[in-house]
Amino acid sequence: MLRFPRQENGRINPLKPILQFGLLLLAATVACGQNLAPNPSFESGLTAPDVWSSSYPDAEYANSGHSGIRSVAIAGNGSTMTRWLNTTAGITNGQAYALRFWTRTTNAAGGGCFAGFNTVYSDFALPGLAWTNYSMVAWLPAGTPPELDLGQVVVNGKIYFDDVELYSVLPIHKLAIGKTLGAGERLEPGRYRYQSTYANYGGSYSRCLVDSGTSFASFRWYMNPGSSLIYRHDLAGWTMKNATATAQIWNYNGISGGTLQFDASTNGVDWIPFSVMSDGATNAVVTLPPSLFPATQVFIRLRSVANNQFSLLQYSLAADLATNVLTLDGSTYFLEQRQHNPAFVPLSVADSGAGQILNLAVSNAVPELIVMRVESVTDGVTNVSLLATNLPAGQSNLVWLPVPSPGLADSTVTITATNSTGQSVYKTLFVVPVQTSAEVFGNLDWPPTVIPL
Repeated sequence: MLRFPRQENGRINPLKPILQFGLLLLAATVACGQNLAPNPSFESGLTAPDVWSSSYPDAEYANSGHSGIRSVAIAGNGSTMTRWLNTTAGITNGQAYALRFWTRTTNAAGGGCFAGFNTVYSDFALPGLAWTNYSMVAWLPAGTPPELDLGQVVVNGKIYFDDVELYSVLPIHKLAIGKTLGAGERLEPGRYRYQSTYANYGGSYSRCLVDSGTSFASFRWYMNPGSSLIYRHDLAGWTMKNATATAQIWNYNGISGGTLQFDASTNGVDWIPFSVMSDGATNAVVTLPPSLFPATQVFIRLRSVANNQFSLLQYSLAADLATNVLTLDGSTYFLEQRQHNPAFVPLSVADSGAGQILNLAVSNAVPELIVMRVESVTDGVTNVSLLATNLPAGQSNLVWLPVPSPGLADSTVTITATNSTGQSVYKTLFVVPVQTSAEVFGNLDWPPTVIPL
C-alpha cells in the first residue's frame, strides 16, 4: 500500500554546508544541540497532547508510553491512512534532519507505519508488542512549510508512538586524492560513475542533488506534472570527455505519452533538451550532447512532461575522464548535531589501512586539552576509542578519529569531546548503515491503491 502526498510547489535550495571555523574559546557558552521535536514524549496535555493534532476519529491520546505515562496512538481499521502531526517544530526547508521515534502495536496486523514530513517520509515495518526504535534522515524540499508526521497505513489494530527526537544534520562525505565523493559516487580508471541511492538511509539527500521541485517517499521521487530534479556532477577540476545517463520510472498510471525529459547543461542556466522517455517506456539509457564536452562539470535536469503522476526510481550517470587510475567509492554520513560547538568542524571521512577515519578540525583561542571519545555499537557489540589533543593558543588541530566501515549490520557512532575540566563541549551521533540494494522494497509492478490526504 502506497501513500501519494499532495503535489508540492516550489524548489529546493541546495544543501551546501559551508564549513568555516574561527578561533573560539571552548570554555565559553556552547550551543547545545536541541531536540527540535516539541512535546516529544507527549507528557504535556490534558485531553490531547500539546502542539500535536490529528483530525482522524481513530486517533487516541494514550495513558501509557515508552517513557513517562503518555503516548499517542491510532486504532487503524485496515483500509485507511491516518496520522498525528505537528507544525511547530523548529525545522527549515532546504535542510537535512534526523528523526527518531519509538513505536509498538497491540492486536495489530497488516500494513505498516510511516514517519517524516509532509514532503519527505519513510515507510517502516509494522512493529510488534515490544517498543521498537526507528530512525530516518530527510532533506526537506523548499516551498511548502514543513510538517512533522507520525502515522499508519492500512494497519488493522492499534499502533502507538512515543519519545520523538529531531535533530539538524550535517552531511559529510569521503575525501580521497583531493576529490570529494558522496554516497553513490565512484571513481574507476578513466571513468566516473554516479548511482542514486534513494532506498538507502538518507536517500532523499545526495551531494550531487542541487535542486528539486517535488516530494520523496522511501525509495522514490514523485514526479507530478512540472516536477523536476537537478543534479550536478563535478570532480574538482577533472575533465569529463563524454557522458551517458540512465533513469528508471514507475509508470503506475499507464502514461503512454512523454514522461521523463532529460536536459543537460555545463552551467545550470543554459539547458539543452536531448531526450525524453515515451510510449510507456520505464527505462532509458541516453547519451549527453557531444557539444557539452570536454567539461569539468555537468548538470542534468530530470523533469516531468507527463499529464499524470509517475515515480522516479533511479538515476545514474557515467563519464569518461581524461585522467584517474584509481578505484574509489564515495560515502555520506549524516552527523546529528546533539551538542553543537562551532569550534568543532567535521570535514570529511577517508579510508586508511585500519579502516575509515573521520577528519575533524578543532580550534581554540587559549591552550586547551581536548579528549575525544568515539563509541560505536554494531549488532550489540560496543567499541570505544579515546584520543587527546593539545590545542595551542590561537591555532587549530586536525584530528583523525576511527569510525567503523560498512559491514553486515548498522553501526551507531557517538563522538563526544570534553575539555580539561571534564566539561562536555561537543557531541554528535551518526549511523554507518549496512549496504542495501535498491530492490529491497519489493515488487513495484502491482498497481498501488491511492489514498488521498
